[in-house]
Formats: sequence, structure tokens, C-alpha cells
Amino acid sequence: MSTWTITNGTASGTFAALALANLRRTRVSQAADTVDFDAPGAAFDSAPLFSYGESVTISQDGATWFVGTCISNPAQGTDAAERIAYQVAGPWWWLEQIDYLQVWRVYSIADAELQNTYKSRVILNQDADGNRITSGAQIQAVINYCISKGAPMQLGTVDPDLNLPWEECLTPSCAEVIVKMLRLSPDCVTWFDYSTSPYPTFHCRKRANLSALSLACTSGDPAAAIRITPRYDLQIPGISLRYEQTHSVGSSTYETVSLDEAGDVADIRSVIATIELAGSRASLLTQKIVTGDWPADMTSSTWWKAQLPWLDESTITDITIHDVALDPDPKAPRILTEGTVQDWMDELTADQLVSAKADFVVKDGSGNTVEVALNQPVAVRRTGTNAETGTYRKIGDAVSGEAVPTGVAAALYAAWSQLPCDGGFSLIEEEVSGNAYPGRKLNLTGGRTAWASMNALIQQVTENVDQGHTAITFGPARHIDPDDLVALLTSLRSRRTAIGHNLRVSGDSGDADIAVDLSGPAPKLEPASGGGETRRLVIQHFTGDTLDKDIDLDPDAATADGQVLQFWTESGVRKGKIQYAKFHS
Repeated sequence: MSTWTITNGTASGTFAALALANLRRTRVSQAADTVDFDAPGAAFDSAPLFSYGESVTISQDGATWFVGTCISNPAQGTDAAERIAYQVAGPWWWLEQIDYLQVWRVYSIADAELQNTYKSRVILNQDADGNRITSGAQIQAVINYCISKGAPMQLGTVDPDLNLPWEECLTPSCAEVIVKMLRLSPDCVTWFDYSTSPYPTFHCRKRANLSALSLACTSGDPAAAIRITPRYDLQIPGISLRYEQTHSVGSSTYETVSLDEAGDVADIRSVIATIELAGSRASLLTQKIVTGDWPADMTSSTWWKAQLPWLDESTITDITIHDVALDPDPKAPRILTEGTVQDWMDELTADQLVSAKADFVVKDGSGNTVEVALNQPVAVRRTGTNAETGTYRKIGDAVSGEAVPTGVAAALYAAWSQLPCDGGFSLIEEEVSGNAYPGRKLNLTGGRTAWASMNALIQQVTENVDQGHTAITFGPARHIDPDDLVALLTSLRSRRTAIGHNLRVSGDSGDADIAVDLSGPAPKLEPASGGGETRRLVIQHFTGDTLDKDIDLDPDAATADGQVLQFWTESGVRKGKIQYAKFHS
């Protein structure tokens, strides 16, 4: 018989020496392994040998058989007997206790920059750089995260490689994430190898990569030896996945549907599932502009009066425009009159200075000529452009939608098209061998031919050491989900679309309603000085039809540089309204 030893980190002893008995181990795929034993006869009010949260190692003949954490030590007593029971949970217990957090780029007000911050909002199947990762890579990330948090485990081999859609979750435990990754992989199991040092090693492997365990039907327990049910209801002839995305551009939305199919999808028993993916979002930049034509005749007084409102006053008559000049020359094809030519419109604009000289007459309210202006410099600055009247549009800031996964239907079909066998097998041995555990596929010889190669996944094994009894449960993981295809469809319907998938990496929500800064010239209509020239002023006064006063102030009459034309007085006394006019240097 084997010698069983138990150690709690500070003390150790054999089960016999510590008066421990009823040792039973249960190993389960995608759940916590447990070991139960008790101290029969121990006073129920005595101190327990193993405290809650204490690490416990159990060995068989010096070889590590189980490593876990004490999670229960209830004291029990009756009028007939007393005992203290113990339950020790394997490393999966840590996966259930630790919440999975991911690094997000979050703006720090104090530092005025984006910084890495751990958040309990997670995007599954996405790495820290925003790239898609497989279900297996996500499982590895979870195990490594737990190890970083002090969980006593090591990472072993992980097979699953589905390109699953992104899924957004709030505060999932590490165990929940692994279960989510394996819901669409019924051909995979998980287990811990307790023989490795310094900690047990986690494995997650496909049926094809598991070692086979063949047992003879005659080796079973006569009381409850064997139960096998072929699960034809779980064997699917084909699968059709329909990826739906809703995209938005500005205030407009549209939908797309992408198909991923495998097997005979025309069969009425085939599975059709709709998976919603995050669509793309983009702001739509729009700009309406209006342009006008230059006048055919640049000396048109009508056009000039529209540019210079003062020239359109009723007291100004007999307007003649001449000596028109353009800067730059030639003029732009059109004039911008409304809107703004944005940089993204790829249209040319330029300030266009139009200058000329104007002759006109100014009259008073009675129609009398007050002023005759000759060679009056006039100028206007307009925005010239080659753009045409219309509404210009362009996609602004955009967030790409989630890439449509590839190969998922084929992978699901490969797993679900095989006929699974559901059942149990009880094995009696002189001493439990430990050969059966999740991580092996079971075949039974000596019965139906199909059983000898059924390669049924072992989901749970319970070993009663004192009795040499091993109970094996194989087939679908019924302890995770209902054992029918409803579980498959439910897992797809209940997933949460990762609409914030870009936010994790960029720190930017990518909202389509983005304010757009003006980036180009607006219409310009402003009078210009005409280059600083002065005008000739002629003042004439009429009595009836008779011209009786005439004043002609002509800058060209100045005979020397620096002379100033001005009104002045004699002996400091002003005589009349304008009595003298001369050049004064």
C-alpha cells in the first residue's frame, strides 16, 4: 500500500500519523479540482490542522499527488461522533478568485497625457496593441496574468486557435474568460499536471492531441460499471455564421452581412448563428460653398458699386471706371461668395486685389454739384478660387470596424461534426492509479466496436483512495453548459459587442460627431486703399446755371517733393470758408 503524506508549509506527516482518512480527489475540466478528507474522532472544537487559505501538498510515496489551497474546514459533532472535515481546491480556484484586468490607454489630467491603466472592462481576443488574437492566445494571457498576481501555477501547452470575434466584458474572473474561450471548442479540455515543480502546470488541449486511455469494460465496478449514450443530437451537419455590422458615417448608417460557412448548410439540422461585430464609425466633413463669376467688363460701374457700397449712394452720379489692374494677374476663375474652402477640399484659393480709378460727381440733396472727383483710386480685395458652387464631402476621423473573423465555421464544424459519446465508467483497482484524468480521451474495449475508438473526452474523474474506486465522467462538458446545441447558440447571442475596441489602445472614443475646425479661407469682400494714392479734388459752385466758383486741388500740380497742399490763413485769421489755397512747403 502507498504511503500518503500531507504538508502545509510548516509541518508534514502521514495520513496515518495525523489520523486523517477518507481521502478523495475530484479532477474536473474547466473547474476547480478538489481533494476532500477528514479527521474522524477529532474534537469538533479543537483547532483545525489546516487553516483557510493555507497551501497544502499531498504526496503518494514521495511523489506530488495534489497541490492546492484549503478552502473549507468545517467542524462537525453529534452525540455519536465528532470530526473535522477539510477541502482543498486546486489552482483553478485562483482563476475564480482573480478578476481579469487589461491595460488601457487613459488620459491623466495630472500629467496631461495618456498613460497605461488597468481596467476591469476587457476586450477579449484583443492584445494590448489592438490586434486580434486567437482563443488560445487569450487563454495564455489570462494564465500569465494570474501568475503575475501570485497564483501558484505554471503555463503549459494551450491548443485552441479560434479567431473569435472581440467581446467586451465587465469584471470577468480569469476562470470566466477561459470558459468563454472554450464554449465554441467542445473538443478541448483543461487540466493541471500536479507532478511539476515548483507549481502545477496548466494545459488546455484538443481531443486530437490527447493521449488515449483504453480500459476493458470487464474492469468496471459491477455495481455501476458503464453508461454510454451516443449523442447524435450534438452532431451537426453544417454551420453557417452570419457576421452583422452596423456602420455609421456622420448621421447616416448602413449594414453589412458577411457569411462564414462549413459543412452541409442546406441540411435542416445545420446550425445558423448570427454574430454582431462592431462596425466602423466616421465623421463626415461637409462644406457648402457658392462661387460667382467675375464681370465680363471689369469697368462696369454696376459691379464696382456692389463691391463698394459708398459708391452706390444716391448723391454719387456719372461714375466712370478706368485703369483697372489685377494683382495677381490673370484673375482666378471664380469668386468665392459663400462658405469656406477647407484644406481637405483640394481647391485653390488666393486673395485677388482689383484696383482702378474712378471719376464721379457728388451732388447735394438739391441736385447741385458739390464735388467732381477725377482719378479717384478705388480697390477691392476678393477671394479668388477655382472651386465651383456645390456641397463638398469627405470622410473625416474614422474608427475601423472589427475585422470579420476567418475560419471559425470550419473550426466549429470540425469539432461539432464528430459524434460525441456521453456517459460514465466506474473502475475498481487495488489502489487508484491516477491514469484517468481530464487531459486524456477514453476508449472502452470488450463492448461495441465503436466504443474502442470513440475517443471520448474525460471531463471529470473522482478517485476514492480508501476504496480504490475511480468514477469517470466523459462526453460534453455538462457542468459548464446544457449539453445541447442551445448552449452554442446562447453563447453567441449573449456576447457583448466590443464597440469600444479602439478606446483601449488610442484613448479616443472615435465618436463620429466630431467638431471640425475651419481650415481654409472664407469669402473676402473688403475695400482696399488703392496703394496709398491721393485723388484730385475739384470743387465747383453754381448760381443757377452759372459757374461762379471753381477750386481745383490737383496733387500733380505740386512742383517739388515734400510740398503739401493745404488751406491756410493770413496773419492767423481765417477769411471766409475757403479763401486761399496754395502749396505750402
